[in-house]
Amino acid sequence: MQYLPIAAVSSYSSNYLQARMMNMKKRIMSLALLLASVMGINAQETESPVGKFSVIPHVGVGISNWSNNELSFSGSEVLKSKYQAGFNGGVDVEYRATKEVAVSLGVNYARLGFKFPSYQAENENPDKSTTLEGYDNIHVNLDYIQVPLKVRAYITRNLSLTLGVQAGFLCGDGKWKMDYTQVTIRNEEVTAKETETLTNTWPTKKLDVSIPIGVSYEYMGVILSAQYNLGLTNVSNAPKEVDKSCKNKGFGVSVGYRFTL
Repeated sequence: MQYLPIAAVSSYSSNYLQARMMNMKKRIMSLALLLASVMGINAQETESPVGKFSVIPHVGVGISNWSNNELSFSGSEVLKSKYQAGFNGGVDVEYRATKEVAVSLGVNYARLGFKFPSYQAENENPDKSTTLEGYDNIHVNLDYIQVPLKVRAYITRNLSLTLGVQAGFLCGDGKWKMDYTQVTIRNEEVTAKETETLTNTWPTKKLDVSIPIGVSYEYMGVILSAQYNLGLTNVSNAPKEVDKSCKNKGFGVSVGYRFTL
């Protein structure tokens, strides 16, 4: 029986392992190239082709407020409105006119509105008792159906800027709501307490016209967007003696998906 020298066995094992590793690397490279080609084909299929229509459903969240908006208590204390969060969603139909430009028309639902900070008042009564009044969770909800007409300018294949004009139609009336608490104190003891939720309508015009300004990034049909709405028209329907022009303003983010027709 003949035996191979130890050096020969070691050399054979080393060459065998190197061959296996080279073969494994080739397989990994082939799989990576195949995966990249498939992803590239999918990206080309989901990209908006020139001369084609596409449908883009989308959902998102945003914050909104009215400019120059105030609420007064007892004619002295003045509260300024703050931004309030809300939901938005809808669908756009887009036409890719050229490689650089697309135009779209959409229909959206948006919950807009604003809120006010809490307020507390203290009154001394003739019977030497004290009445404390608290106003909390003061907010106004405005539900709109919006019709935006926008132009999309492609900066790169994936990145685009949007600009347009938008008409918003108020659904029903503006709804104002707050929590009211009244506490009566005499000799440092609570003698009466009343809590209730107050609701009423908020004077709001039915039509709102604004300019939507946005930026979007698209990859494989998924579109991430951020948009600012600049109000153009006075939406307050307060009495003329108030003499204040209030406009909607807001910022939102959304995610959508492109279906090419």
